[in-house]
Amino acid sequence: MSASYINGLQEGGVGATIKHFVANEQETWRMTVDTIVEERHLRKLYPKPLVMSGWGGTNSTIESTKCVVDLEMPGPAKLWGEKRCAARVLHLVKRSGRLEEPLEVAIDTQEARDLIRQAGVEGITLLKNENNALPIGGDRSSSLKPYYLTTPYESIKTISSKEIVSAQGAQTDKWLPLASSVCTTPSGKPGVVLEFYKGDSFQGKPLVLQHRANMDLFLWDSVPVEVLPEYSFRSRLPRPKKELQGFGKLELDPGETKAVEIILNKYSVGYFDKSLKAWIAEECAFEAWVGASSADIKDIAGFEVKESFTWIF
Repeated sequence: MSASYINGLQEGGVGATIKHFVANEQETWRMTVDTIVEERHLRKLYPKPLVMSGWGGTNSTIESTKCVVDLEMPGPAKLWGEKRCAARVLHLVKRSGRLEEPLEVAIDTQEARDLIRQAGVEGITLLKNENNALPIGGDRSSSLKPYYLTTPYESIKTISSKEIVSAQGAQTDKWLPLASSVCTTPSGKPGVVLEFYKGDSFQGKPLVLQHRANMDLFLWDSVPVEVLPEYSFRSRLPRPKKELQGFGKLELDPGETKAVEIILNKYSVGYFDKSLKAWIAEECAFEAWVGASSADIKDIAGFEVKESFTWIF
């Protein structure tokens, strides 16, 4: 069955790769199991085909190349840059007929939807719950964006002529819900600012700052190459959207006007970071709101901090 599947796949110009092949033949505890293989057999059996790394598994350039790694995954490469073990990669590209990159398009037709639905129906397995073994947990390491989404309730309601009654059950999120919608950066932008440090113990100043609007982080794809291979990171503290940075108190006679000068300095746009024991002002666009009160704004003026900087006081 495997050979037929591979042949059918590669007839369509898609390269078949045995996942986690090098000394990783089991799913149980596969992230922590210690697989001990005699070196002679390891070198004779495993590295013969084109070998790509596991996701985020490349921790060196020269050393990984000597160990017959041909392709750093996922792309774009972090440690290899534009370097490749070209011969075997090009051989695979030629075999699959992909020397000229084809245009990737979505085939969202009724025929394609029917085929996908039929494949899903035939792939369903009915399990018998002996010894109360169900439910059986599962996991995934990849995801695809479907043409459309539907829930069991919506699907049943669509095809059924009877009244369908449902009720909210237990919350079954695998992870806590993301906090993207309620987080703001110290400068007021949606999301968080991540500080990346060289080494795994937050030593020194952060080497890279990243603004992330979405907190669904896949760090094996997006850790800055400057901090690899060992790094640590954390998020900056949020700041309120409005801060009182100055005011003037005047006594005015009826109809009288006076000029008020309110000076903004680096402390007006900065904040104190306890972990760094320093003040930080981030690169950002700010607005100065001037008014009789927070609810009575008379004028708004914009200004920018063009480059982030720190200082100690």
